[in-house]
Parts: sequence; C-alpha cells; structure tokens
Amino acid sequence: MGAIVLVMAMVFAFAVTPVVSVDASDMDPSITVVDGKGNTVSFDKVPDHIITIGKGVTATAIEIGVLDKILVCDSYSAKASEDVYSTLKEKVAAGTIKANGTVYSSGKAALITDIVDAADIEKMGKFDKTSDAVFITGSDTYITGIIETLNEYGFTKILAWNDIVDYKDIAEFIKTVSIVSKGTVDPAVEKMVSLTDVITTKLVSKEKRDAFYVTYSGGTFKVGNTGSLANSMIIAAGGNSVTVDSSKTGSTYEANITELREKYPTAVIFIDNSINSNVANLDNLRTQLGGNLDDVVPLNSLWNNYCVESMDGVWTMACAMYPDVFGGDTPATEDSKDDSMIYIVAVIVAIAVIGVVGFLYIRKN
Repeated sequence: MGAIVLVMAMVFAFAVTPVVSVDASDMDPSITVVDGKGNTVSFDKVPDHIITIGKGVTATAIEIGVLDKILVCDSYSAKASEDVYSTLKEKVAAGTIKANGTVYSSGKAALITDIVDAADIEKMGKFDKTSDAVFITGSDTYITGIIETLNEYGFTKILAWNDIVDYKDIAEFIKTVSIVSKGTVDPAVEKMVSLTDVITTKLVSKEKRDAFYVTYSGGTFKVGNTGSLANSMIIAAGGNSVTVDSSKTGSTYEANITELREKYPTAVIFIDNSINSNVANLDNLRTQLGGNLDDVVPLNSLWNNYCVESMDGVWTMACAMYPDVFGGDTPATEDSKDDSMIYIVAVIVAIAVIGVVGFLYIRKN
C-alpha cells in the first residue's frame, strides 16, 4: 500500500507542476522594439509609467490593462464618449492623469506642458525621461514638432506612428505597445491575427460579398479606397470592396452613392460615425439610397481606429456580409495559449496512472 501512496504522491506532484519552469532571475528584462516610423527604441526594463497621445493608443493601453501606468493622455481621449474611457475620465477628474492638450496647434502647448510637468520633480514628478515611454500617433504635420521639442527637454523613449491603414498592422501596433508597457504580448494580439484566419477558413467556398465604406467630410460623401483602414477591414472580413480604385490617389474619394447602389444592389454599406451620429447626414444618405437604409451597417467610432476593438469591427462586418456563416460575439483564438490546458492534460495522465497502479495492486493481492 505504501508503494501506491508514493506513486500517487509523485503523480500528483507532476500534475500540479508546470511543464516548463523558468527562473525569472535568469530572464533578460531589456526590451527592443521598432515603432511605426521605423525607429528602434530600447528599454532596460519595462517602464513604470507611460504617456499616450491619441485616442487609439490610449484605448489600447486601457484594453491591455495598463491604465494605471498612464500619467498623461490627450484631451480627445479624456473627452471621448466610448465606454472604454470611463475609468480614464475618473482619473483625469481626480488629477492623477493630465489631459489638457492635443497634437494640433491649439492644444500643442498644453500637451507639452503636461508631459514636461509629468517629469518635473516639483510638479507631478513621476515620469522618467530616460526609461519611461511616450506613445504618440498622428500625421507628421502635427507630431514631428512635438517629438523634437520633447527631445530637447530630454525625453528619449518616444514611439511614434502615423496613420495605420491596414488591419493587420493594428495587431503589430498593439503588440509593440503591449511589449513595451507590460513586457509581454497581450492575448488580444493573437486573437486579432487568428480572427482573419477563422474568417478565411469559413469562407473558402463562398463567393465574396460586395461591400463598401462611406464617410462624410468637406460637405460630401466619400467612399473607401486603398489606404483607408475601414476599407482594409472589409477585405479582412472576407468582403469585396467595390470602391477600390487604383486611378484614385486618396484613401477616400467623392462618389455618387445612388449610382453605387444601382451598380451594386446587394452590396453591404458600412458607414462611420460622421454619418451615423448626424441626423442630417443620415437623412441625406437615406435619400440617396432611395428612401431606405437596407444593408447599411453603422460602425462604432473606435472600430475604425488602431485599438483592440477594431477586431470587433471586422467581426461585425463579417457577420453583416455573411449572416448565414457568422454570428454572435467575436470568437476567441482556436489555439489558446492558456496554460490551463497543460494542467488538464497532466491531471488526466495522473488519473490514468493512478488507475493502472491501483489495478495492478488489486490484481497482485
């Protein structure tokens, strides 16, 4: 009997012990990444604090669980209406996060003041200019001068991105922000990548559904072209974006919506917040579509941005274009990295071994 107890103890120890054990003291804490402008930025360790300039990068930081590291964000993030920013707003109201500026001319001075104050020992005094990270997004027209000014103040770890125009690049962006902010790749990155694989696999024998993206600016409706993030999301969702036109240079261009509807009567039309949140624009679109909004799907304002929620936009598009194939919540990765599966297998093995040992003991006696 003693032998059985010993074997069971050994098996149990195996079952509750991780398959791989790594001594954290042997791990290299340094981090090296490349930002959206091709600049290599290195850190000796995971930063204690971060600054996020841009609604997308601020939302990303919140979604991957590093909200408590943010000391400064832009005022657009602090005033945003989406639920993801609710706790951020509380911290801004409490003064633990500064959010007085933007990358644009009218808010540039306030933004720089907030960032400089975050590192000033006599003021906020928490941000380390040489080891903490500044994430900034926007066109070079606005962010280049800000980066140069921050460099003059001694800020050395600045990661910048211009416009991200392809869904697959959003996952890489989030991966970089995650590695810098957490020292690990957030599971959302794998989920974003695998989502397109799931969609592609399910649609292998389906004819592509026509679709196009519509926005409103400059007093006119415009449709998505190559270089439009929403346009790339349609393609990632398995659709055929009928407004891609190589003869057009812009990421969007003015188009006659009535003619598009007549030419592509079964196309799904995805509209952004510039239309959906504006009654006049929505009524105008309804008129151009012959009085109804059949097959018109509004997009959440954050979906057409570089943050984790963009994958919900891709999934919504896939569900709208192929309702007979897709539905429900955005699916999790099929090949999860959760270690719980390792433990489950270990327990099954343990039970099997215990059963065999018990059978042999009973047979012997």
